[in-house]
Amino acid sequence: MRGENTSFVGGEYVDAGKYLTIVILGQFIFCSLGPVGAVMLMSGQEKIVRSKLFLNALINLPISIGLISFLDGFGVCLSILLFMAGQNLLLLTSFERLFKYSYLKTVLKSEMK
Repeated sequence: MRGENTSFVGGEYVDAGKYLTIVILGQFIFCSLGPVGAVMLMSGQEKIVRSKLFLNALINLPISIGLISFLDGFGVCLSILLFMAGQNLLLLTSFERLFKYSYLKTVLKSEMK
């Protein structure tokens, strides 16, 4: 039943599940790529992290405005998903170039064992 277990958060939050699913997907992508940003910050690459964050914000800002104006709540969630995934993907490319390490090859090797 839909309204069966609403005592914890209240009935008005039942419809938020579809939005939370999109945000959880963004968190999953963010977490599955690992702590790339933290490793780069700890290795003294603050300028690269800052520039990638700024680039991601410049790319995502117009996309977010469009998504939010056309899709309302879904647009907000999609823009959050794109920002989180985009940030880690941009940092991952820099990480792989800088440390000569291929994340995808490592994941595929571990899956083959």
